[in-house]
Amino acid sequence: MKDISRNLERTPAAIRAQVARMGETLLFFGGFKTKDLVFDLRVEAQDVERWIRNKWLRRRNGQIPEEAVHEFFKNHPEEIPFDRLEPAIQHWLKPKM
Repeated sequence: MKDISRNLERTPAAIRAQVARMGETLLFFGGFKTKDLVFDLRVEAQDVERWIRNKWLRRRNGQIPEEAVHEFFKNHPEEIPFDRLEPAIQHWLKPKM
């Protein structure tokens, strides 16, 4: 968001407003909500919140960045039921292992 804001010479609030007018959300910028990870990783919301509390997974501006998910999986693969994931999610995680 900071890079986009600087490159467009607009405030982050102006960018968020424009994204909303476009019918998009901040996920447009590659972040995840807890409920997205619950669905994609086949875990409970309490698990995601525990990972955040333990500082294994981080939020930035209320979203969980994609690179944080990859870092988490690299450091704590035992926390994710990899064999139960959709093939596309497995593929998405594997290259970052």
